[in-house]
Amino acid sequence: MTTLMWVGGGSNNIYQASNWSPAQSPQPGDTLYMDSGTANMAGGNLAGDTLHVGTQISFSSSMPPAVINLSDDATLTAIAATTSFAQQSIVFNASGFDTLNLTINSNYYATMSTQVNIAAYSLLRGTVAVGGHNGELTIHGAKYSFFDNDGPSSVGNNCVATINADVLGIGSFAVSSQSSLAFLHGVGPGQSVSLAGFDALDIGKPHAFLGLVDVENAAPSFNVELAGITNADSYSYANDLLTLFQGGRPIDMLRFLDQGSFQVSENSSGIAISGSANSLPPGSVLLPLHDATHGFS
Repeated sequence: MTTLMWVGGGSNNIYQASNWSPAQSPQPGDTLYMDSGTANMAGGNLAGDTLHVGTQISFSSSMPPAVINLSDDATLTAIAATTSFAQQSIVFNASGFDTLNLTINSNYYATMSTQVNIAAYSLLRGTVAVGGHNGELTIHGAKYSFFDNDGPSSVGNNCVATINADVLGIGSFAVSSQSSLAFLHGVGPGQSVSLAGFDALDIGKPHAFLGLVDVENAAPSFNVELAGITNADSYSYANDLLTLFQGGRPIDMLRFLDQGSFQVSENSSGIAISGSANSLPPGSVLLPLHDATHGFS
């Protein structure tokens, strides 16, 4: 077992021995580091090793970005992290059908941004764990691209994740306290989101969100935003299904599980579902419960 440091060169082939120091191709059990630069990973799985991405140089005011390009059914397990006082951008680009299991571990002093880009007509499988101090992740999908969240993903305390791609597969997202998760595109029925309390979930396309939202342990403080729905006048909640109405007509539904109490309000941006301890967002009006006989109660 050897510790290898990425140096790159030429075509930046991640399997080429001369692109590592010492000069040898990754073998099972090796420890792999990539401070910065570009690595092209066409197929394979790096002998099953984890790639540690991010500068290992302390007290660096800034570092060139680290960029990993996945293609041809590549499979990568990576940890994105920088050392103290380091500022760096870490980017993963995926093209075709690839797998990425990504952990983000930001530290207190670092200013690190991590982005995953999925090319057009591509599918990226895997999971994400956004953690550390103020960890941040953006997943961006081009035209007809998808993120197959095929296991347990998470957004840790004081962290933020934005997924700007359609999400497929069977998996989950656990959102911790003081954190937020945003879906800007569709989410399939095999996905679930659990809210621990004092956290936020933004749903950019409510009509295309088919997942389950689970408020754990009847958390008294949380916020779920349904963007763009500004014409509801009442709601109902039964059998873990929250339904929004305009007049007597249902206009949208959300699979929603909460054993505690919550309130539903509307403003110029959309619908907010929040714990009873939350104050209403500015300009919001509480919606009444729907009454099937009289339209609303």
